[in-house]
Amino acid sequence: MSSLKWMVLIGGVVAILTVLVVSVYLHHVLEREAVQNWREQSLPLAATLAGRVEQQIDSAASALRLVAGLPQFRQLLDPGGIQRAIGGVAESAEPEKRRILQRLLKENADFSVLFMLASNGDHYLAEPFEVQRGITKFNMRDRDYFQETQRRGETVLSSSFVGADGKLAVAINTPIRDAQAGIAAHLGGVFHLDHLSRLIRSIDSDAFDELFLLDRNGSLVGHDSQQWLEPDRRELFLQRPEIGRLLKAARAEGAGAIGYQELKDPDLGRVLHAFTVPLASGWRMVALRDRESLLREVQPRSNVITATTALILLGIAGFGLVFANSVGRRWELAATALRLSKSELEEEVAARTYELVASHEHIELLLASTGAGIFGIDLQGRCTFCNMACVETLNYRSEQDLLGKPLNDIVHHCQCDGTPYGADGSPILSAIHSDKRVHREHEVFCTFEGECLPVEYRAYPMRRQGEVVGAVVTFNDISTRINAQEAQADSDARFHSLFAQSNDAIFLMNPETGHYLDANRAAERLTGRRVEELLTLTTADVCPAGADQRRSEAMTLHETRDMGEVVYVRPDGIERTARLSVVPTSGGLVFGIAHDITDQRASSGR
Repeated sequence: MSSLKWMVLIGGVVAILTVLVVSVYLHHVLEREAVQNWREQSLPLAATLAGRVEQQIDSAASALRLVAGLPQFRQLLDPGGIQRAIGGVAESAEPEKRRILQRLLKENADFSVLFMLASNGDHYLAEPFEVQRGITKFNMRDRDYFQETQRRGETVLSSSFVGADGKLAVAINTPIRDAQAGIAAHLGGVFHLDHLSRLIRSIDSDAFDELFLLDRNGSLVGHDSQQWLEPDRRELFLQRPEIGRLLKAARAEGAGAIGYQELKDPDLGRVLHAFTVPLASGWRMVALRDRESLLREVQPRSNVITATTALILLGIAGFGLVFANSVGRRWELAATALRLSKSELEEEVAARTYELVASHEHIELLLASTGAGIFGIDLQGRCTFCNMACVETLNYRSEQDLLGKPLNDIVHHCQCDGTPYGADGSPILSAIHSDKRVHREHEVFCTFEGECLPVEYRAYPMRRQGEVVGAVVTFNDISTRINAQEAQADSDARFHSLFAQSNDAIFLMNPETGHYLDANRAAERLTGRRVEELLTLTTADVCPAGADQRRSEAMTLHETRDMGEVVYVRPDGIERTARLSVVPTSGGLVFGIAHDITDQRASSGR
């Protein structure tokens, strides 16, 4: 076989092997990138979804705490009227309390039953009254939620149980305090967990294949699929191999950490990616995603990139083989001159081929892998290219729906207040007409369906040989950031309103120095000093007895602590007694909340 034929054969084999190696490598890189992108993008989503579940539970608990703090509930008006036969007091007894509980049931669909327990655990009353009359267990002092409330003095959530109506539920129990801040009774509610399951099922997210809730004991209490919540299926769910491994890993990571695990199931031959998000109640929300379904989403893009790269390599290889064959036919006529020419040409082709492949791969990977939307326009403002993030963010079906269209037809560019720009008034076009970079932190694009999308974008002029030939635009959806800013502003407003209007004295203090940093009007009444004067003083100046000990304890606090009774000395020497609670903040400062009990102590003869 001639050397030319050997060269053609070897070149063809090398080209095929190169295409195979590059294809396998690209496939592996894209799979790894897809999993990494899913982790980075889905972690905030999983935390947000868990926050919605936490908010549902907190809303119900807050409603109970609000009712328990009403003056009508501070004492039991008919403790001697409890009858075991009807599970508490008569229906005609305590009409004011029953009216309030009936209204709470009507306004809060999460509760099926509301109940009150005496301080010894005896049933006092329940709404609806039919439920009270039908109770089979009269005293609840052995219930975990009753004992925990007695011990901690705060609202608690029970373990899950199947109620008399056959529905999965938990009990929320909160203390009712008397005038001396002791526990006079308990107010509780039966919270049906199907409300949480409906909330999970209402979450429309393609990021996860399965969402479910586990309580403190690892029992299933919520799932986005109703079939797993059937009584005979809940235990079967926990017997799934991946669930057992998930619970074991979650316990090892600790109660307060958001966990991520890769769960391999050798029996079924699949890999699951899981986020485990802890809730303040001790529950956990788990979000699962099957690796195979995740990779199916990026398979089309992977195939396109791999096929494009393979075609380029095969084309280059084919061109090289044809060229070599053409040169080889003249080799015998001018062997020496042709060898030199061939060597120079091969070096030039190899250099240009490398540049072409590297440039093409870099651009393709950059456009495909970035999370920001990118599109280009020509001098007439028509779209010349775009990436998949742009297509998906604007809810178009494919790139072909954008290519060739004018800028205003694609995004209907508006200012942040909704005022549309004219056909030639868009700042994006300024990148072309004025040859300047343009940056806008908040303006509005429109999606394919016409929905307004708040975005931050940058437009850069594109130049070819020094002349502007168009512009490239990068943009990001800032809906989440805007919502977070609005939520923070709303939270700050509520806090400042509570701070200013509270009847209890509230101080902001630096525990290291003892200096006051802020105080409300109730603090002025308690201490007899204006806020401006308090900011020049320390706790030792205002309440000297035990000040250093309280300040030392405040420096090491990680949770709210009751400091007991504290004596505040006014400038005129009058002493006021208050019950002080200290709440640590994330910045190393603490809030002091002082409830003036001087008049109470005087009226009770203490």
